[in-house]
Amino acid sequence: MLYEVLLSKTEGRDTVYSYDTLKGMLYTPNMTAGWPYCDGIVGLRTDMTKNGYRLPTEAEWEYACRGGTTTRYWWGNDIAGSQEREWTSENSHYVTHPVKTRLPNPFGLYDMQGNVTEWCYDWYALYTVAPQVNPVGPLTGTGRVHRGNEWCSAIMGGSHSTNRGSLPPEISSTNGKSYIGLRVAITLP
Repeated sequence: MLYEVLLSKTEGRDTVYSYDTLKGMLYTPNMTAGWPYCDGIVGLRTDMTKNGYRLPTEAEWEYACRGGTTTRYWWGNDIAGSQEREWTSENSHYVTHPVKTRLPNPFGLYDMQGNVTEWCYDWYALYTVAPQVNPVGPLTGTGRVHRGNEWCSAIMGGSHSTNRGSLPPEISSTNGKSYIGLRVAITLP
């Protein structure tokens, strides 16, 4: 959430996230840039009415992933053709790849399925029985939702548009190899 605050401030936007203090603030290299990292955020507050960058809600992420489709995968209901559309354990050599090296979905978005799984704003909870329009998860929890498939997972294990999981927010890598990323969202007027 620090990246979204930094990006919003850089562009002169209001920040969606505010906080009292950061614990253990330091900068560590991640990929090719230095991303802010800390051991904890104290007093985190969220105002989704602000015009700054933020994590997408789980519902927003799925809508973007589907690219306007209603099929199991954005390219159809058959897994065939996934090698040209996503990085998984079958073709990634167990490393993260640069964005835009696979085909985009109908919205022109790359790597929505495969390469890295992506954080969402929502805390994890089981879905309700009743259908909802643009739901937001609970206000608190122990794990944040992550969506999409990562390079270290099998195609058959979770490549579909509805794949979801939960991890504690402090988790960001496995064996020193990053498999969790983020995609920023912004609310337009």
